[in-house]
Amino acid sequence: MKQRVTEWMDVKNKDYHEKQILRPYRSTEKFVEWLMELGKLKTTGNENSEMKILDVGCGKGGNVIYLGKKFPKFSFFGMNINKELVDEGNSIILEQNL
Repeated sequence: MKQRVTEWMDVKNKDYHEKQILRPYRSTEKFVEWLMELGKLKTTGNENSEMKILDVGCGKGGNVIYLGKKFPKFSFFGMNINKELVDEGNSIILEQNL
């Protein structure tokens, strides 16, 4: 599969970011599964209760939202160069009480 490199930069067409909010991308799910297999992320116990994760270039925060639902004890932060996407993502996070 050829890597797409331009659609996430086009903020006029927010389809890329909208899709990721509605359903996490397969690459996100596989990355999280891999981290869990390595023991870096756990859904039970207190082992990672103080974990803080930063998503640089988060767009609207699709990964942050997915991870926040999957690991509610952790702290997730996102940063992005586009303020409009950050504002929209923050609104979604507040609406979903994450």
